[in-house]
Amino acid sequence: FVMLSAFFHLPMIAITIALIVLNFLKLNGTISSTTAGIGIGISAFLLTVVTSFCAHLITGTITWIVTQSLAVPLRPIKLRLALKEARKKWKTFAGTGIFSTVLSFVAAGVFFTVGFLVPFLILWPIMGTDGIAPLIALIIGCVFAVYGFFAASVLLILVTPAIMMENLRGWKAMKRSYHLVRRSTVTALAAFFIMFLIPMFAAGMMSFLVNITAKAYDPKPAIVQPAEATPEGDSSGEAAAGDSAPDGRSWNIRIGNGQRVRDKEAEPDMQTQVKNTVLETLLQIFLLPIQIVVISFTAIIIALLYLKTRQAGGEPLQDLLSKFEDTEQPRKKWQERVRQRLIQSGRITSRS
Repeated sequence: FVMLSAFFHLPMIAITIALIVLNFLKLNGTISSTTAGIGIGISAFLLTVVTSFCAHLITGTITWIVTQSLAVPLRPIKLRLALKEARKKWKTFAGTGIFSTVLSFVAAGVFFTVGFLVPFLILWPIMGTDGIAPLIALIIGCVFAVYGFFAASVLLILVTPAIMMENLRGWKAMKRSYHLVRRSTVTALAAFFIMFLIPMFAAGMMSFLVNITAKAYDPKPAIVQPAEATPEGDSSGEAAAGDSAPDGRSWNIRIGNGQRVRDKEAEPDMQTQVKNTVLETLLQIFLLPIQIVVISFTAIIIALLYLKTRQAGGEPLQDLLSKFEDTEQPRKKWQERVRQRLIQSGRITSRS
């Protein structure tokens, strides 16, 4: 599963390398900041779209493999068959899959609008716009937005298995996911939270480790300089010193007797820019392996959830398992015993 996920991550790896190259070209001045910003923006947008598309491909392929392992246990998994089936449905994954992802954010926006406008219109005549009415409405709107995002994401979590295993697309696939999730809502919600929290925790820990390591090797303590000896009452000298700073961005604060804190808002030097670029590069490189492992793990969760919800509704798995049952080749004794146990458990029929 990890190797399969790594294979589908090749386009994302290429786009990430392009982002890194653009950052370094911008740093050394090979290309202008405007050109680099446009290139980085386009690459980041492509990375988001490709990540969503590849995630649906990985989930669909792994769902096929998990179902195949139930149909013919102890037999080598036919990865080529799964990839061939995913290739046939790549347009549906690109359309329905990405649309279902966007629909979660649309639901969050709609819920935020409703959650903000209704309390604001109720509290506005009472508290006015200068009071805390906008703040209360904003908090309620954010809560509604989070609820809308999670609700839509959970209800559409099984769109990819429906596309891969049942040849559905568009609203039919999303409606099928909705009905399957309703059969086991608590399990689907728990699975989604696991899928959501694991990558968030892993990315947060990796970002924290990279930043804390950089600060440990490059400490920059604040420097307090002693005040220069100036005659008392000579305010013109201090004013002149403050006015002589370039661009007017330096300021001095006198603390007690004999100490002055000076600060200057200057552009980051080349060393700081290089350090920030290297940190961003290291973070992107370290997050790629984590993303590969996490997506393969979450795809297995979705596949098992799909099979569980089908069984919860009393739907037989014969129509799915029959896709992988090979009846043309003669079976060995151990294969026949496994087949008889599957027939007794009701997973397959004697005619499949």
